[in-house]
Amino acid sequence: HVKVNQIREVHPDALLTLTNLQELDFESNRLQVIPPQISCLRSLGKLYLSRNALRELPTSFGDLPLLEELYLNDNNLTSIDVVTGLHRLR
Repeated sequence: HVKVNQIREVHPDALLTLTNLQELDFESNRLQVIPPQISCLRSLGKLYLSRNALRELPTSFGDLPLLEELYLNDNNLTSIDVVTGLHRLR
């Protein structure tokens, strides 16, 4: 968990080697962008992005086949269309 740390940016390369990560908690930070490399997290089942400053989600977000739980509340999102292909979401 890296929540409540005032994180403003996730370096794209930081996600490339985390292919077996099942849960990621970036809640209550200052993220404005999620890099498209999020799609490398093929085993991700839970993603917490609440209480950030996100304006949009990358289109590669739809490439998370095991994602079941996604928390996006309290952001600045205008659309979440990219999650429509995530059939495991509850």
